[in-house]
Amino acid sequence: MNKKYYIIILIIFFNMMYDNQNNNNNSRSYSQFQNFVNLNPVEKNKLVLNHKKILYVSRHEGTFANFYYIAKFLGFNATSLIPQYSYGGTPNCYYKDKCRSFVKVKCSEFDYIIISDIIPDSYIFLINKCNKKIILEITNRFDWEIQTIKNYYNIFSRAIKKKKNIIVIENNPFEVYHACMKNIFIPNYYLIRPIGYPPNNILKREHKEYHDIIAIILNNIQDKNKLRVELNKLNIPFKCLPHRYGGPLILSTYKAIIFLPYQVSIMKMMENFRYGVPMIIPSEKLLRKLIKSNYTFISSEVFKIPNGVRKYVEFYNDEFRDLFIYFDNFKELPDIIQKTDFKALRKKEKEFMRNYEKKAIKMWEEVLDIQTKKESIISDKKPLCNNKIFY
Repeated sequence: MNKKYYIIILIIFFNMMYDNQNNNNNSRSYSQFQNFVNLNPVEKNKLVLNHKKILYVSRHEGTFANFYYIAKFLGFNATSLIPQYSYGGTPNCYYKDKCRSFVKVKCSEFDYIIISDIIPDSYIFLINKCNKKIILEITNRFDWEIQTIKNYYNIFSRAIKKKKNIIVIENNPFEVYHACMKNIFIPNYYLIRPIGYPPNNILKREHKEYHDIIAIILNNIQDKNKLRVELNKLNIPFKCLPHRYGGPLILSTYKAIIFLPYQVSIMKMMENFRYGVPMIIPSEKLLRKLIKSNYTFISSEVFKIPNGVRKYVEFYNDEFRDLFIYFDNFKELPDIIQKTDFKALRKKEKEFMRNYEKKAIKMWEEVLDIQTKKESIISDKKPLCNNKIFY
């Protein structure tokens, strides 16, 4: 009789010596990639590519946690590698042979190489020969922290145009548009958002308490000088949480959180949906008013793009509008906090994430060749922006 369940052992470890001139194999295992809980057994049809190997390159614990679950659900072995040189810098192997030997070794060991978070870390794979699939998972602008890499835009554009083994994923809709604004045309790509699982060290902590007040997170100057001040003026009870607040399970113990967007997209948004954290945010009208004062917003050029906030700032995207509570004026907050059915909103968020996870997994199946029919790839016949000249 066939077994009903199949156990996949996912080995994830970190090669810590990306920039080691001797290319040694020292590695370090991180506990957050072990003993994950509440995972359904991998289905039989997911075993077919378990022998394929993935190298996952990133510097961000959120992307590691997200891909851990992707690999877990699809039955892959994945090795994670953290570059040890500075952001936008140059690995030591570059001075030896432009990292040709390093790339040759990695492309012989792995079937897929995924570079996430700091996309300039993909540079050495773009300039050297590699016959394996290279996946660029753009989560934070493709040119973030460019410092010492010469001709990066030319090399990136040429690789996108000519190398058939390169796949581009954006985890929010602004990434490809931003590339366009930097004179890079990416015609084919996937939009795959995170599936909302935080690192396991966060999931291990139990939080059974409940606080019948709202919370705010002190991320930026506007949280301290605007949001906190306005809540005090209105005599609204609230809890101030630090920037490193402990993850979505902490937030889920509060009635809701109020926050002022500071970026086009954050992985925490999908985490909050998954664990049912109600989010109260300013309307687009109020946000546009707020940013005219002392306000930090990364990639603020979206406010100059026609319909840019709706298209490229995830908190105002039509896909998520029913999952947020918006306010046009701070004076509306007492009524919102008192009258909103937060229980119903929590349920709606969790249901959304259950459905989105299936969608995201299906797209990753296409990227990793479990599905041969590429139904989810986006193909733009012309650039998203109005630039006329491209690299």
